[in-house]
Amino acid sequence: MISKPKLFSIALMSAAILLVLISIAGAYPFAYIAKTDSNSVSVINTTNNNITATVNGFRSPYAAAATTTKAYVTNYGNDTVSVIETATNTVGDTVPVGTQPQGVAVSQDGTKIYVANENDNTVSVIDTHIRCY
Repeated sequence: MISKPKLFSIALMSAAILLVLISIAGAYPFAYIAKTDSNSVSVINTTNNNITATVNGFRSPYAAAATTTKAYVTNYGNDTVSVIETATNTVGDTVPVGTQPQGVAVSQDGTKIYVANENDNTVSVIDTHIRCY
C-alpha cells in the first residue's frame, strides 16, 4: 500500500507535469532547460533545436517553466526561484520558496507559479502580479 505522503507526491508531480506542458506552449518557440552541473539555463529554439542563449547565475537549477515573457527556474541549492526576462534572457528577480525546490509549473493564465519543494514536502505558490508566495 502506498503511504499518504507518497500519494501526495505522485499527484503533485503529475499535476506539475501537466502544467509544465501547458507552460511550454506559452514559451513557443523557445524551451528553457535547467543545467544543474553548470549552474545555467540553456534557451533552445524549438523550431531548429539550436541553443540561442545561455543564462548564468543560478544555484543548482533543477527545473524551468516559461510563459511568453518570463521563465521561472528553481534553485535547489538556495531555496529560491529565479525569474528570467525572456526578452533579454537575464535574471530579473529571485523569490524565496520552500526547502529544496524541484518541480515548477505555470498556471494556464500565467498568474500563478507552483513550486514543489522536496525537503519540506510543500508547494509554494507565487502570485506573478504581486510576487508573494
